[in-house]
Amino acid sequence: MMAVESIFLKKLLEIFNPYILYMTRCGILAVAFFIYKRPDVKKATTHFLLHMLTIAFTAAAALVLYYWTIKEQGVIYTNLIYTLAPIFVLVYSY
Repeated sequence: MMAVESIFLKKLLEIFNPYILYMTRCGILAVAFFIYKRPDVKKATTHFLLHMLTIAFTAAAALVLYYWTIKEQGVIYTNLIYTLAPIFVLVYSY
């Protein structure tokens, strides 16, 4: 499934900027999940919102980098690097 998504993203990145593509994707998913779940936003604490904002920025940076790498290097090299990333982290942590 990830391979099909990567090929589809490669075609979309010929048209869109990686930032715009990610923000469009997140916007559509956010609206869909908000309609499906209907969360009570008034009960959220400041600590919770700050934590969620930090997670959102980190995820946005990671996926924009992923999209940019697909656009610049191609699907094969990007997926190879992202597949080997846990091994790199393990090796360089010692």
